[in-house]
Amino acid sequence: MSIIERAIEKLEQGERRKTENEVAPRRDESSSEAPPAAAQRKPAESGREPHAIAPRRAAQLNLRRLSTAGFVTPEGTRSATAEQFRIIKRQLLARAAATPGGNVILVTSALANEGKTYVSTNLALSLAMEMNRTVLLVDGDTPKPDVCSVLGVNAHRGLMDFLSGRECSLGDLLIRTDLPKLTLLPAGRPHPHAPELLASDAMGDFLKALGQRYPERVVIFDSAPLLADSGASILAEWAGQVTLVVEAVRTPQSAVMDALGILSRTDHVAFVLNKSREPRSANYAYGYYGYHAGR
Repeated sequence: MSIIERAIEKLEQGERRKTENEVAPRRDESSSEAPPAAAQRKPAESGREPHAIAPRRAAQLNLRRLSTAGFVTPEGTRSATAEQFRIIKRQLLARAAATPGGNVILVTSALANEGKTYVSTNLALSLAMEMNRTVLLVDGDTPKPDVCSVLGVNAHRGLMDFLSGRECSLGDLLIRTDLPKLTLLPAGRPHPHAPELLASDAMGDFLKALGQRYPERVVIFDSAPLLADSGASILAEWAGQVTLVVEAVRTPQSAVMDALGILSRTDHVAFVLNKSREPRSANYAYGYYGYHAGR
């Protein structure tokens, strides 16, 4: 039995011991350090309606460079990588259709360098090829934002600037790419209260507004590793489903179990096995090991 299978089995055993009427808290609000006042301000109260503002910035992606680096592109739809991400996204979309809030998907890992940004970016690129979906790829890795760098997009302001009430509207921060259905939201400038901002009402209202205005939109969050930064666990509270990237061979079983412990209040957790060297793969292999359904 693999590490992943043992992890799923342990989680399922733990869930069976829970009572059917157990209700988990939405998020921990016991922080001894108060967040900035702007974090408590709802977008509507500040006159900024996120669902009413279109992106004012545009970026052109270097698709040839991305394809060479192993990313899914419109010209490479027959590649092994493209097909692997089709398999992954089909299950995510099925869960999104069946789960309230399931269109908000967090992609994370237990440790750094397991490939979670590679997976989140490829997933967004693949979803952008859907006929009836649009995608917002959000860089939620506030300590080490990397999404825009991977895509070759210059960006300084982003999510943190919006949530902290800095003088900018969401339309100034969103980046429309030349892939018509893909929009980016960078992490933004560093903020000392980043975890508190991610846990704020402003964040909840932002996601709620996106869901109401754009029901066909899938929101992909690339977060920091779960064992490295508290922001990842906060984003997991907002997400309708979580995809946990596990690096084959390298990731210790203990790290996977610790990460799953952090996600114990998350209803739907899926696994992507990355960098497998099994003979059926060329450069990468992704094993989609299914969902652990919570409450």
